[in-house]
Amino acid sequence: MTFEKTWKGASNSRYIFQTYLHNSNWPYWGGIYMYCRRLQAGWEVHYIGETDNFAETIKSNHHAWLFAHARGATHVHILLNSDSQNRKKVEFDLISALNPIRNQQLRTDYQQAQGWL
Repeated sequence: MTFEKTWKGASNSRYIFQTYLHNSNWPYWGGIYMYCRRLQAGWEVHYIGETDNFAETIKSNHHAWLFAHARGATHVHILLNSDSQNRKKVEFDLISALNPIRNQQLRTDYQQAQGWL
C-alpha cells in the first residue's frame, strides 16, 4: 500500500511524494528519493538523492540506504521527475529545508577531502 506525503522545500515549494516500503518493485524512471523512518510524530528523513533510474539506485543497496536502515528507516519516498536539471534543483531545495543527517555527513566528508575544513 502506498500513500502520498507532501514535503516542503526551503523555497516553500511543495512536492508530493509517493511512499513505499524499501522492498517494493521500483520503476525504471528517474526522480527524487528519500530514505525515511516513520515516527509517532511524523517522518524522519535520513537521506535525499536523485536518480535517473529508481530500480538501479534503490535495489543496489545504495550506501545511504545501508546507513538509513541501520538507523530504523523502512520507507522510501519517491517523486517522479524525468528532467535531470530540475531533479537537482528539487533535491537541493529539499536537502536545504530538511537537512538529512546522511547528506550532512557526505558533505562534510567531501569538504574535508577537499581540504576546505
